[in-house]
Amino acid sequence: MEKLKSDVSIHLGIFDFNMPGLSGINLIRETKKIIKNPKFKLLVLSVEDKPEIISNALFNGADAWMIKPFNNEQLIKQVTELFGSDASL
Repeated sequence: MEKLKSDVSIHLGIFDFNMPGLSGINLIRETKKIIKNPKFKLLVLSVEDKPEIISNALFNGADAWMIKPFNNEQLIKQVTELFGSDASL
């Protein structure tokens, strides 16, 4: 998290929503609060597929949600969609 506070060259954060001892929603909120890069995107991974959990995460600052398992092509497609014309970042 310290690196995210100061390094504006970081454009993407990817984390698992269900980590021991951490609230996924709190991590989303805290990450988005400290980010200085306006182009930063946050991709959340999870086995959770409940619409209310996903919509809560997106409401609180996640830019995208991927349900596990997924393959490399799906991950690349999601990241490309997140950045649109800025995909070369």
